[in-house]
Amino acid sequence: MERFFVALDSNYDDAYAIILAFSTDTGSKLAMAHGFLGIIIACLRELEVRRTNAFTACAHVFKHSEFAQFAISGGEQKTKYSLTNAERHLERALELDPECDFFVPFHAQVLVALGNPEHATHMLEQRYTKDKNIVVLRMLMSLDPRDVVEQTDRMLDYLELDPFALEKYFIGFITRCIDHWAQLSIETISRLFLIIIDRIERGDPLETDKWKYMAHFTSQLRTDYPHVVGSAMDERVQWWHMYFDWPQFTGTVNDLVVYKAVCALQLFDLEQGHPVYNVLSGELTDNQATFVNSIQTSTD
Repeated sequence: MERFFVALDSNYDDAYAIILAFSTDTGSKLAMAHGFLGIIIACLRELEVRRTNAFTACAHVFKHSEFAQFAISGGEQKTKYSLTNAERHLERALELDPECDFFVPFHAQVLVALGNPEHATHMLEQRYTKDKNIVVLRMLMSLDPRDVVEQTDRMLDYLELDPFALEKYFIGFITRCIDHWAQLSIETISRLFLIIIDRIERGDPLETDKWKYMAHFTSQLRTDYPHVVGSAMDERVQWWHMYFDWPQFTGTVNDLVVYKAVCALQLFDLEQGHPVYNVLSGELTDNQATFVNSIQTSTD
């Protein structure tokens, strides 16, 4: 196997010859040998396809998805290497080692390229039911023709499994959920609230968008589901000292200060005269005033 990985750096054809010989002989019962053979067959086929005039980006199996990074071309392509052969070795790898998830996304994409998306989806769903693996989840989301932010249950899982997911997915999904608040279940809302809290705790506490969503959720939840806020914040007594120190509400009023002031008003029993009240009743920009008024209107 060491020779195979060394050959990968210089010549795919040599790597193919090495892994083919190994999987036929010594490594015939090794999942790794069959799995890598399946991958390199699919890659060599793709290289040949790309050298022909018939290749177009539209042929890619997952052309609509940014999650699938091993995008291969579908349809009948006359090349030296066979996708059917690649699929056979990838399937054999998973038969030999059912617990190995490494080859699952490759197998799924080869199945789709062969025109078997239902088989690929079924295999991935079975895997994901047993183990919430983020690689398998990304493949399931790639197979779904809907935009990822419309896949509510999967996006919830995705943001929980990857707390550092790209901002565009986090922002796009949360924004869509706020727009469809009345259609969300209490379970979904609770999970979203914890995702936002986790995002604040793990990332830059000065990022404005996260606090805007926190303000939306705390205000709405205080009206509709106060126990959700109580349950989450009872475990976070340190938040007051970490994120809501007094001086920040006595200086320049920017969007971040306004959003945090809304949160503080909902999360804590503030004494009269606290500067949070001055922030929210003081001179705000048109956008800030519109936001505060919309929050107050939605909770009345």
